[in-house]
Amino acid sequence: MVTRAETRVVYAAGAAQGIVLVTFPAASTIFTSPHEYDLSDTQYGFLFLPQVAAAITASLLGGWLGSRFATKRVYLAGLAAGLVSMLLLIVGQFFETDTSVAFSLLLVATAFLGVLRPYRSRLEHPHGGVSSLGRRLLGVGGGRTTPRDGRA
Repeated sequence: MVTRAETRVVYAAGAAQGIVLVTFPAASTIFTSPHEYDLSDTQYGFLFLPQVAAAITASLLGGWLGSRFATKRVYLAGLAAGLVSMLLLIVGQFFETDTSVAFSLLLVATAFLGVLRPYRSRLEHPHGGVSSLGRRLLGVGGGRTTPRDGRA
């Protein structure tokens, strides 16, 4: 039986993951501003390539990792990847004037963000919970808009 405290932790983690996932797109004007990071439009676009590559790799390995190390551990690793991504974003601000270093840090940060994406819904709540809500709000999950058990 899932306790209320566990449910609250899963919902809080889901909210934190949602914030992490929208941080890089939301910071686009900061990344491309000549007074901040001064990334070109091409560089900004390239920021998301490591995220896509890492998300595909993590998705392909997710089932195997979940069966080998337990789903909860894989989920926690995804949360840790999100934390590393945000820490790299914070460190990157100290290198705003050196675009090549800042850009490299941001590329690594988005790669960690890609690792986070497939695992944000790994820890299922018995009544749909965070993963169902996340799929509805973010439009992910293969176009599915209802929980796995078919309830609306």
